[in-house]
Amino acid sequence: MERHIELGDVGANIQPQTSTFYSRRRQVKRLRFQSDEYSTRGGSNISGSLDRTPITQSLLLILRLLSYYKIQLFSVDPSQKWNLRKTLGVGSTFSVDGADLPIWRTLSNLQYRNLDLKGPGEKFYFNDHTQTKWDQNTLVAYKALVTNKDMDRSVITVDMITELRVLCHPPLQNHPNIVRLLGVAWVREIDLGSTLTPTPNQNAEDFKMCAWPTVVVEKAPFGSLLGFLRSDEFKATRSSLVAKVYLCLDVLNGITVRSSIIFPASIPKVASDEEQALHACDILHGDIKCENALVFKTENGTAENWRVKISDFSHSILNMEGKTPNKFTRREVLGTNLYSPPELNDAEAILEVANMKSVDIWCWGMLMWKVMIDGADYTDADGRKINRDEMQTLREHDRMATTAKDACKKYLNAHHSREGTSFNIILGVLSDALCPNASNRPNAPSLLSRLKRLSGEK
Repeated sequence: MERHIELGDVGANIQPQTSTFYSRRRQVKRLRFQSDEYSTRGGSNISGSLDRTPITQSLLLILRLLSYYKIQLFSVDPSQKWNLRKTLGVGSTFSVDGADLPIWRTLSNLQYRNLDLKGPGEKFYFNDHTQTKWDQNTLVAYKALVTNKDMDRSVITVDMITELRVLCHPPLQNHPNIVRLLGVAWVREIDLGSTLTPTPNQNAEDFKMCAWPTVVVEKAPFGSLLGFLRSDEFKATRSSLVAKVYLCLDVLNGITVRSSIIFPASIPKVASDEEQALHACDILHGDIKCENALVFKTENGTAENWRVKISDFSHSILNMEGKTPNKFTRREVLGTNLYSPPELNDAEAILEVANMKSVDIWCWGMLMWKVMIDGADYTDADGRKINRDEMQTLREHDRMATTAKDACKKYLNAHHSREGTSFNIILGVLSDALCPNASNRPNAPSLLSRLKRLSGEK
């Protein structure tokens, strides 16, 4: 099955970076422009006289991807509603704001118009690239590139390309446990609240009016899984242990589960009409954690009508099986150090492709640990908080699984004593997910099967 996306043979003339570990990691991300992952076999139809700077190349790649999948384009009007947007979070690549869907601005862009207009006073909807209808009053999350002087936009725009490639991939577009893409908005530098300043060669006014692509996704009413676990609403619900297991299962579903769907005729098809999960599409998320899992309300979801969806694919790795040579360096596997598995301890580590998916399994184990203790800080069995240096020591001495199992067992005995019959399965899964040997770590389907026994599912 053809899993990669043809985006045009746009090469990048990349200058060497400094020698520090993190700058070398950024250099690897830049060099990805030159890989087959971002090229087409047929060659480029882009004029050689075009500006060949990395930022221009990345924007061209984004436009090609949006055109290929017929992604809805929005133009955000800096109106009062936009100015009243709410900041939802800031990460290494994106700053995320919540605001109304800019559907009215889409009306003026007739070439992108795809609206089901009603009579005066009636509601209307628009259809996204999957033919899903969205109400005009839909609240969405805008994921804009961070406007930080310390960040090189030509580097982090590669993260946006990766995010879009995953969200646009047809087998993932309608997955119930992967966040939904509605479109891309173009937002001016001045409206992003940017702290960046123009270079000596840039006109100040032109710089402020320059518009940047901003990913528009569905907004999670309960926010991130970490924030939700710590919220008053979750605490007031007094959720059962099984309900917490379901929250973990939702994330695992996004990693591994597939189900049959029918693709709209307008969407380019892959070899099979099936909805797949990340690992089935040869994608490593690379940064599974509670902060990158979003909680939605649904009538037929898991737990207490909650559904968790995986988000933030900026650090994902695509087409792993096709990589030559058949290995990855530590600098190619990004993510959050606190949740990283022991095979990533060494800055010079080399990872075999066969063990790459186990990185997500370890990170999911760390997420499960956090969910079991209701979002509290990691502690040992004596209730003593584990700091980052101590976490590193646990990884280096292969004690993470034992520490997590003992700490969770004590917490579950204190808060879910009546559900003690479930403890052995939960603690066994947690311990195996945090196995220090990547090749011995169970795969996602195996863990899923074991956890589903708690609910009686097959």
